[in-house]
Amino acid sequence: RVGIYALGNEIAVLPTSELVDPLCRACFPSFSQLRNSGVSVEQTYVRLLSASAMLVIPAGLGIAAVADPLVNLAFGTNWSEAIPMIQILGVTAILGTIGSLSGTLFSAFGMLRLNFSITIAMTMLRVLLLLTVLPGGTLVTAAFIIAAVTVLEQILYLFITIRRFQIRVRDLLRGTYRSILAASAMCAGLLGFGIGFVSHADRFASHLAIAATTGAAIYVAVLAVAWQAAGRPDGPERDLIAVISRLTTRLRRHAAS
Repeated sequence: RVGIYALGNEIAVLPTSELVDPLCRACFPSFSQLRNSGVSVEQTYVRLLSASAMLVIPAGLGIAAVADPLVNLAFGTNWSEAIPMIQILGVTAILGTIGSLSGTLFSAFGMLRLNFSITIAMTMLRVLLLLTVLPGGTLVTAAFIIAAVTVLEQILYLFITIRRFQIRVRDLLRGTYRSILAASAMCAGLLGFGIGFVSHADRFASHLAIAATTGAAIYVAVLAVAWQAAGRPDGPERDLIAVISRLTTRLRRHAAS
């Protein structure tokens, strides 16, 4: 049971642990510099959260959508109990981006006691709820409890960040709504085609490949259309294009030399 829970949780939080955590380590010096210069952190925070959301939201929802073929193909049918846990925790784990960025921001501004207090309070709440509800329950029950506390924790982080650093909610929505829209379209498309959040016995490899390719295509297409419709504003899409352009230029120069 413990192994199944550990596996499900580890897979569910992959987008945050592999994408957001390295970003937070890299942006800590920037937050510290902003603190020393007295410049507002609003633009930097919104930009980082928007860029993270563009990658983490589709990755988290995508893992949840293909959890069945992914687990059965990679670990075997004996681990199928982890599938609903990945689907539950994967959807809420994408909110971990907020806590990771806000926690890094708090640390850079010397708000270590606040970070510690939130962590302790949420940990105690998780333990209390698990001890109260879990006896007689299932792993899915535990997943719902962890997911609910995770949502509460991220809301708390976001509320404090908005109040403390005077970040406007409309700016956050402006930077993330296209990613949310595209990811929602991706999930709807996978459900509509019957290849997401479902099981296809004995066809795990083909199911995973088709679902992953289709989901990625839908997400990129809808995101591109939404960005064009919005007038191609500055945001994570433009940042991504700039990064790809620089990488392409470097590769061409390397190939030419």
